[in-house]
Amino acid sequence: MYKESIKASMIEGNSNIENTLHKRSVKRYNAPNLWHNQFLDNVVNQIDESIFRPLFNANMGAPNIPIRQLIGINILKEGFGISDEQMFDQVQFHLLVRKALGITQTDDPGPSIEVYYLFRRRLIEHELETGIDLYKLCFESITKSQVMKYKVEGKSIRMDSKLIGSNIAWYSRFQIVHETILMCAKHLSIKQLHCLRKEDRATYLTLMTEPAQQLVYTETSECIEKRLSDLGYLMYALLKHFPGLLPHYDLLERVFNEQFIVDKKIVRPRDKKDISAKSVQNPHDPDATFRRKEEQKVKGYSTNLTETCDDNSLNLITNVQTKNVSAPDNGFLEKAITDSQENVLSGKINNVHADGAYHSLDNQIFATKEQIELYLTGMQGKPPRYTLIETEQGLQVTDTQTSEVQIAHKTKNESWGIKTEKGYRYFTQKDIDAAILRKELKNIPPKKKKKRNNVEATVFQYSFHTRNNKTRYRGLIKHKIFAFARCLWVNLVRITNYEIKICQGAL
Repeated sequence: MYKESIKASMIEGNSNIENTLHKRSVKRYNAPNLWHNQFLDNVVNQIDESIFRPLFNANMGAPNIPIRQLIGINILKEGFGISDEQMFDQVQFHLLVRKALGITQTDDPGPSIEVYYLFRRRLIEHELETGIDLYKLCFESITKSQVMKYKVEGKSIRMDSKLIGSNIAWYSRFQIVHETILMCAKHLSIKQLHCLRKEDRATYLTLMTEPAQQLVYTETSECIEKRLSDLGYLMYALLKHFPGLLPHYDLLERVFNEQFIVDKKIVRPRDKKDISAKSVQNPHDPDATFRRKEEQKVKGYSTNLTETCDDNSLNLITNVQTKNVSAPDNGFLEKAITDSQENVLSGKINNVHADGAYHSLDNQIFATKEQIELYLTGMQGKPPRYTLIETEQGLQVTDTQTSEVQIAHKTKNESWGIKTEKGYRYFTQKDIDAAILRKELKNIPPKKKKKRNNVEATVFQYSFHTRNNKTRYRGLIKHKIFAFARCLWVNLVRITNYEIKICQGAL
């Protein structure tokens, strides 16, 4: 049966690490303001192990290692930016890392890497089965304890998002289809092969012997298109003859529907323009989607970070959201505010600072309803040609190109119109509201506009250990775990620096 572990190992005579150290080393080993003791006090000992109770039942049994140590190892790993093997070397031989995890005995081996992998697998499987993100609950629980301890108000918050790539290769359309079939059908038996047409068997045998990457570089574009069409017929046959029997069958069906059209049993590739950015970019990570942001192209995920930005106070990250990279930034705002306010902060949020990507009509309505001042640095898109001002005479319309000023007349369908060289130009209430908002944003004091800027430093720290803007991971859930762990480490560094600052001030 599940049982919560004790928060520190028992101190015994000869096996106590302090007995093997010099007096000066013991002083540093126990210094409360150093990172390892801060990590133990403010992270490891604040982990509520009961959150992870659903991972252990009568069949799985109780964990033989404290869960807080397993979570701590994950946070330290992402904090240091090292591999699993390197991290467990630290757990075995690094005294400060062991102290940070609450391991103070020389004869305590600490967690094994196998137990760590088993815990992560259970964590991922639980979210896939139930949709409940236990790591998110753990993050909120730890951060809430830190907010209460250091009296973080959180009246003002700011947010920004980061596009981050998955650990996948950039596949062409042909490679996506080729690799998907290979993953699903590479273990077909001879009996199953004879269920296919002669042409499809030939395509299958060619697929098994010729790597997709080699074909892409050696064949002409016409030949690749012919091979893509043949692969379409093979996928169609596999879906028809082996429904639900192949591994990754759902993935095979999804890729086929995204890449091909069937018309009277004729299979043909879809037009490239008809393929969504949300389609599979690599079968080894079906969750990853595509997005182009200016000159940046990303196949992966978007992580939104929300932090407090009160003056003269410790500021902490209070909310982390990770979605497919195609998710718009303005879709993060409402949940970031709600979750921060209800699950982490003790007071009400009054001000939110963000860039123009977070603007939407729904967000403006939400902010007004919650009595929150929403300070945006601007609005997305080019400035409109016409500026609109409501006056006593009516709607005043100014053409920014010609400087011509007109009073618009109201039409029957509740819109306003003016006469131009090319005919009539009409404006709706939505256009007027947008014009009012643009004017309000221009009048925001520069000091308040600049308050958002420091969140970019947080985003930089979040992705500090990535290579070429890509993580080590594949899959949405693994990227969420990475984001939570990394942000818990960033918060810990801020707390440590804050403690040192307070100590120096006292001296």
